[in-house]
Amino acid sequence: MKLKKWTPILLSGALLSACGGSSSDEGSSGGGNVPEPTGRAIGEFQQVANKCEYTEPQTNVTVVVQRGDGSVLSQHQVDAQGKFDIPWGGDAKHLTTVVETDGHYSIDTLMEFTTGDIGIQKNYSQALDTHCNCQDITVDFSDLGAAYPNHQLWIGYRNQDTKSPYTYEACRVAQEDYTPLDIMLRPKDNVNDEAFGALIKIDPMNTSFAVSADILNEPNNQATRVNYSAGTYGIDHVQSYANSVEGRRHRSFEPAGNAVYSVPGLNQDSFIQAYRDISFGYVEPGNVDYSAYRRYRIEDPASHYELFTPTNEAELLERLNSTLANAGSSTSYDFSNLDPGYQALTLSIKSANMVWQVTGALTGVIPDFKLPRAIEDDLYEQIEEFSLFTFGYNKPGNIDELRSMWAKESRSHGYLRPAYFDNYVAEVISINIEY
Repeated sequence: MKLKKWTPILLSGALLSACGGSSSDEGSSGGGNVPEPTGRAIGEFQQVANKCEYTEPQTNVTVVVQRGDGSVLSQHQVDAQGKFDIPWGGDAKHLTTVVETDGHYSIDTLMEFTTGDIGIQKNYSQALDTHCNCQDITVDFSDLGAAYPNHQLWIGYRNQDTKSPYTYEACRVAQEDYTPLDIMLRPKDNVNDEAFGALIKIDPMNTSFAVSADILNEPNNQATRVNYSAGTYGIDHVQSYANSVEGRRHRSFEPAGNAVYSVPGLNQDSFIQAYRDISFGYVEPGNVDYSAYRRYRIEDPASHYELFTPTNEAELLERLNSTLANAGSSTSYDFSNLDPGYQALTLSIKSANMVWQVTGALTGVIPDFKLPRAIEDDLYEQIEEFSLFTFGYNKPGNIDELRSMWAKESRSHGYLRPAYFDNYVAEVISINIEY
């Protein structure tokens, strides 16, 4: 099957059945002298409730081992604990995992996988929300409003009127604590006024309570305006936030130039991130958008941070067009030397019943990937979205080291990320395909 030049080559094998071509060989031997496997590939899949941290093993997962040319070498099912442990080496070159839920497929391919642990892969499930203990919490912030009339209350990205009670649903796993409610009080007009932050502990036995303005009296509650400027023309938004075991908190997302804040007394790991977005409009076969990001650790909010993002939109689009125009049964690509912080890329495609992501090094060859026949037969051919994502963390080492760090992070407790991931930089081109 020959696809249009702009259709991602990685799907060409998976869609052969829809066009009457041959499908995968279901893992038959390639013949000849095949090297024996020398290592193991291991991993684990979990389903996680949307509303709390309740987890269960995910067992609807197929693990596909592919040869260098993308053909299927073998396939495996995870066990009752959502785990797999399979031999790796010899002809095994690429590792693909397929999660099927009610006819929808989430497919992830690791190109040029060597050996080792892919970590815990989590997929969120609304069906598991029944295992969460949830309560409506109502908080009266009127005392804050009266004490600080020139300030606005922010909860997450939302500006909350202090004259009205704030009600939200708090959820937790049985026997665990609720995540503290993080709030910020920011000046309305005069950015030189003080700003504040607080963490409010939620008592499951007291679901309606008032917050006193006294909670902001401690030095730790003092927020500091981050001193930044845009070093790259076209940066349109900035975000500041803190990482914690419970997740991100004390977030500010504002147009570039507006004030954003950090609360160093309550958070050890705070960051500022710059965003630059460009719409190319319609370029055959669809609407093309570009985004660039760069993140900086906030060591001292008073220090000056000059924010830069990559500016490779023209080069990235040109290389992408060249790659797709020369696509064949195997497609060479090269997205290196765009930014010194980059370490990997991800190609992503989406159809009505599938999201397929392929992650690999910045240079390489995309083979004609095959999947088991039963999976190929069920995939929708018409691609709706396609994206190319180049990214990294300004760290030395190859993609194997990055994958190892992802695996270690996935097996750690909570959401506090290792310092390895501090200095994030990325660019993405997305195409919404029109027919």
